[in-house]
Amino acid sequence: MRSPGLMTTAVVGLLLAAACGPPAPIHIGGLIPESGAAAVYGRPIKRGIELAIDEINEAGGVLGGRRIEFECHDTATNGDVAEAAAHELLEKGVPAVIGPATSSVALRLVPIFNEHETILLSPAASSPTLTKEGGDWFFRVYPSDIGEGYRMATFCRDMVLSRVAVVAVKDSFGQGVADVFAEHYKAPTRRIVYRADFEGSLDEASARRIARELAKSRAEAVYIAAYVDDMAALLRAIEKEKVKIARLATSAVTRDLIEAAETAAEGLVFPQTGFDPGAKDPAVQRFVEAYRNRYGEDPDTFAAHGYDAAKVLAAAIEAAKLPAPTQIRSALLNIEYQGVSGRIDFDLNGDVIQQPKLYAVYNGEIVPYEKFREAELGRSILAR
Repeated sequence: MRSPGLMTTAVVGLLLAAACGPPAPIHIGGLIPESGAAAVYGRPIKRGIELAIDEINEAGGVLGGRRIEFECHDTATNGDVAEAAAHELLEKGVPAVIGPATSSVALRLVPIFNEHETILLSPAASSPTLTKEGGDWFFRVYPSDIGEGYRMATFCRDMVLSRVAVVAVKDSFGQGVADVFAEHYKAPTRRIVYRADFEGSLDEASARRIARELAKSRAEAVYIAAYVDDMAALLRAIEKEKVKIARLATSAVTRDLIEAAETAAEGLVFPQTGFDPGAKDPAVQRFVEAYRNRYGEDPDTFAAHGYDAAKVLAAAIEAAKLPAPTQIRSALLNIEYQGVSGRIDFDLNGDVIQQPKLYAVYNGEIVPYEKFREAELGRSILAR
């Protein structure tokens, strides 16, 4: 339960602010990885959040002129660090926190936020386990891995791939999406011929050992459920070992992966939600232009989901008429919001329903799979 003392202090503060000056700001927390394995996702997410909050404040704030103040803590992609930061924010009485970015950290935090009855809104945590264990106070603007695992399994079936390998990191994200993929792929005529689940990070020796095992398995494709550094290590190892195999991945692909893997990333096929920086939608065009002007690069899907998380939270606060967790939760459950990443409305589990689309790495760029398929290399995903 929320501390009565904290609530009383917050109410008194609001009354004094109303009597003595401009409307008091609304304090929102952030738990985003700026270091550790997930920092490559945390950086664009935080940028998207900060851009959205600045736009909201420049437009007059919420609830009749109240600015949003965003206090962001680095989770370091570490559950212990995230828990300590969460308690610090909760002691300050924040009504909502945007974050975390990873499923393993989210699963550590949801019991704490449910106990304190405070909103935890994730821009990227995608484990299917969160649907059951997220509780009443967890929401996410990024869809569950159930959708993308199923999408990639369907892709393998459509490509008539009968022998597939799986390589997955041993955490809630990697195991969750890999298990969904395997469940929907396997059939009497389709087999998972090799699976490697690894802990920690992949060094070059471990990656090359897995690459050699992939060659021995005679798999036609490998589905990689891992973070950027580990994906890059495995892709480079596959290239160095000259393994002829189609490479498939999760939505964890970013430009950082392409830079790290270089030519080894060419032809990688993966799903992501429908954010398209080249879309004709005026809202998307404004977001892309603002992000590009501010940060000197185009936003990726993680920046878009960070941006949408802040925007939908502000819309819920406005609909709630006051920045109180119970009212914000009710508003989130009833909201219909068109974000730059797609339509956002939450089911009773706090999940957003968005169907992923297929993309591929072609000539060092992330392109829609249709463009890759039509190109010379796209005649076969096995072509190298």
